[in-house]
Amino acid sequence: MKISSYNPTTMDLLLSDTTTVDFGNSVRGTHAPNVVVIKPVAETETITTLAMFLEDNADLNHTSFERFSSSTAITGIEPGDPRFSNFFILAAGISDVSQIPEYSDYGLMLTPSDPEYVWMDALVGSNESTYGASAINYRFLFEYV
Repeated sequence: MKISSYNPTTMDLLLSDTTTVDFGNSVRGTHAPNVVVIKPVAETETITTLAMFLEDNADLNHTSFERFSSSTAITGIEPGDPRFSNFFILAAGISDVSQIPEYSDYGLMLTPSDPEYVWMDALVGSNESTYGASAINYRFLFEYV
């Protein structure tokens, strides 16, 4: 499986196989400047179950990681868009696909045969402290069978 990334303004393909996404330079108490759009794509696998989870929130316990998914490529979704009405809940305990049912409310279940586009936004909490870090790494995890 590979992850494609898209420009949220135009929905043009940025990378057909990415391992990182960038929310941009965030400020406490505001939405991150960049909406991230990705879409998982099966390569040779036959996928029967597919889920996406927030595995590491970089200890930003006051930050909301918002999500929206659609089978249609929708242009112009910006940070803070009202369609971001669902949130990832930290699921650090995920270790294999057998736990997907147990953690299904924590993440995003996707259609295995034709996964949806996923838009992500980060609302950085006003109480967060990065202790001078210039970059913070969040980790999202895909589990599939």
